[in-house]
Amino acid sequence: MDQDRLANVPASIGSYVFLDRLSSGAYGDVYVAEHKMTKQKVAIKIMNRAFLVEQDAFISLEQEIRIQQTLDHPNIVKIYDILYSPDYVFVVLEYCQQGDLLESIQSGHLRSQRQARMYFYQILLAVQYIHHRKIAHLDLKPENILVFDDMTVKLADFGCCEAPPHKQYRCTRGTLYYAAPEMLVKPQKDNRPADIWSLGILFFSMINSSLPFRPGDDDFVRQQIISGEIVIPPHIPSEISTFIQWMCQLNPDNRPSIDEAVQSRLFAEFAKDKPSISSSTSASVMNTQHIGGVNISAHNSLAGLSTYGIPNKLSVPVLPNRRKSLIVKPAQTQANMSSNQANNKNNPILKAGINNVKSMRSFHVSFG
Repeated sequence: MDQDRLANVPASIGSYVFLDRLSSGAYGDVYVAEHKMTKQKVAIKIMNRAFLVEQDAFISLEQEIRIQQTLDHPNIVKIYDILYSPDYVFVVLEYCQQGDLLESIQSGHLRSQRQARMYFYQILLAVQYIHHRKIAHLDLKPENILVFDDMTVKLADFGCCEAPPHKQYRCTRGTLYYAAPEMLVKPQKDNRPADIWSLGILFFSMINSSLPFRPGDDDFVRQQIISGEIVIPPHIPSEISTFIQWMCQLNPDNRPSIDEAVQSRLFAEFAKDKPSISSSTSASVMNTQHIGGVNISAHNSLAGLSTYGIPNKLSVPVLPNRRKSLIVKPAQTQANMSSNQANNKNNPILKAGINNVKSMRSFHVSFG
């Protein structure tokens, strides 16, 4: 993000003191901060109000906050606070010590297929939790999975999701390489099956440190996705290959439900540690503060910001892509897998998307 937009960010806000910047994205920066009294470390996402208005991004932010504040699951990142100043919105989140899953894949910290299965099972549980609440995430990718010191992974970033009661937005966005075919053509009334496809692609990327497409530009990859073409090299274990193909069937109706995916024998050894989750659809009330701005209740979210002249938007526009093209890494063969794994940091697919500015190409489709 242009640092001029964050030129006047204070050294502290509310009960939190800023320490270091973690990342910079399209809509704002993320800092690690510390609570003044408890010394607990948190992540604070700082967004410039004027820039959000300029980019028509408030509906995405509002959706992300409203949904995430109702979710209470050990594999979903929690929102602790929302603070407001006249110039900025501050979203206080759980602090993840190990970065995101993309970094783990690139750095080689995802050391074995067993570890990949363990992490993926936790992702499945998070998606199962939101699917039971009729929420589709619609942007499942390694950058949106955060890794913690205790080997826990947590789902983040609900800015693209569909959730009741207002499921049908006029537009949606996501990341091309993880998008289901129907999301590139005509999204459905219920897009939870699109998450299943994305999970299949995500699992492949965790297992093989690449994506299951033939190399080419975005248009070529888009056509492969629309046609349901994925390439799984022969060195991938047959049980994993079969599972990925099951998840990535062209017809959404033929894909498994999230419950069926969770029950796969691939993850049986981890099922004994499955957490007990309340059937309630809401978590405890989130703390919100106003710093020289409007006072907004947790359940009213950003509605009160209309005081600042922010209109009610019906769509979530996408920022222009800042990368001209991306070349997809070809599926690995057994012969070159070792050398390719050693060069993960140069993988153009995995390098893309460390933050929102440099993320993989977003797509933009209209509902019919």
